[in-house]
Amino acid sequence: MKKLRLHEEILLLALKDEEGKTYSGTSWPYAVGGAVLAELLLEGRLRLDERDRKKCVTVVNGTPFGEPVFDQVLEKMATAKKSADMTTWLGRVAGMKDLKHQIAEQLALRGVLQIETHKVMLIFSQRVYPELDPRAELEIMHRVEHAVFSDDSDLDPRTAILVSLAHVSGILVPVFGKKRVAERKERLDRITEDRPSAEAARAAIEATQAAMAAIMTATVVTGAASGMGRATAHLFADEGARVVVADLGSDRVDAVVDRVAARGLDARLQARLPAQQLHDTFARFLARGIEIAMGKRQGGKEATAKQ
Repeated sequence: MKKLRLHEEILLLALKDEEGKTYSGTSWPYAVGGAVLAELLLEGRLRLDERDRKKCVTVVNGTPFGEPVFDQVLEKMATAKKSADMTTWLGRVAGMKDLKHQIAEQLALRGVLQIETHKVMLIFSQRVYPELDPRAELEIMHRVEHAVFSDDSDLDPRTAILVSLAHVSGILVPVFGKKRVAERKERLDRITEDRPSAEAARAAIEATQAAMAAIMTATVVTGAASGMGRATAHLFADEGARVVVADLGSDRVDAVVDRVAARGLDARLQARLPAQQLHDTFARFLARGIEIAMGKRQGGKEATAKQ
C-alpha cells in the first residue's frame, strides 16, 4: 500500500472505527490543516518568507500532485490576492468544503475505509466512513502509542509531527482515554516543544498551536453590518479570533461576512432574538463559550448576549 500522508493519518486517528464518524470535542480539521501544510513544505512546494514581521507562505511549485486536497490548497495559494502567514492558511485549509470527504475518498480508493450514506430523521443524508481494512490504522496507533507512552528519545520526525498535531487538537484523548493522556502530559509537552529540526515541521506545529489558541476566544459582534460594529468585527478577525457576526436582517452583513471569513468567522446570525435566547444560541453553537460579547441596542431592546 502507498505510504499514507500525515493528514490521512490524522483523519484515521480522528475517526471512530465502526461508526465512521469523527470524535466529538476534537479540533481535527486544524490538525489536518497543519498536516497538509507540513507535507507541502517538506515536499518543497512551499516556502516561508519573512514579510512584515511574519513568516508568509509562498508557493514555489504549484504543479498538481494528482491528490485533491494538495492540489486545491496549492491553487488557492497561487491565486490568493494577498500573502498570508501559516496560521491564516491553516484556518483556510481547515475550513475547506468537504475536507473530510476528500481525504476519506482517497483512503476508500485504497481499501482502508468505506463510504456509506445514512439518512438522518428520514430527511438529511449523512456520509460516514467506517473502517474496512484496519492494518493502516493499527500501524499508526502502534507508532503513536509508543511515542506517547514510552520514554524513547529517538522519535521518527514524522511521528513527532503526527503526535504533536494530534495532541494540540485534542485527538489523543478520545483515542487513548483522558486519564492515560493526562498521565503523559509532561511527555506530550516535551514532544510538542522539542519540535523537529526541519523548519516545515516546526512551522506547522506552531501554526496549529496558534490556531488552537485563537479559536479558544469567541467574539460576538451585533449590529455588525455597519459603523462601529463592522469595524470591530474586522479588527477582531484580523487578530485571529473567532468572530460571530450578527445583525437584525440586514443584507449588508453579507459583505462583512465575506471580509471576515478569511480570518476567523465561525458563524453568522441574522435573527431578531431576545437577549437571553441570543446568548443561548451562541453558547450552544460555539461550545467552548463566549469570552467577549459586545453590541448595541436595536429598537430599544438589547440585541447582544451578555456573559
